[in-house]
Amino acid sequence: MFLSMEGPTDRDPGAVCLHLCVEGGGEARVRIASDDARLWAKLLKMAAKKVES
Repeated sequence: MFLSMEGPTDRDPGAVCLHLCVEGGGEARVRIASDDARLWAKLLKMAAKKVES
């Protein structure tokens, strides 16, 4: 499982995109337009680490 956070960018300064890839080819991108986006990214990364353990 791989999770990355992208953004904000000049084109979309109020949003953060989360990119999640899982073994077997699953992939998802989610755009979060919120002040809490960075917190959500940290929480998801922590959850991903626990799942891998």
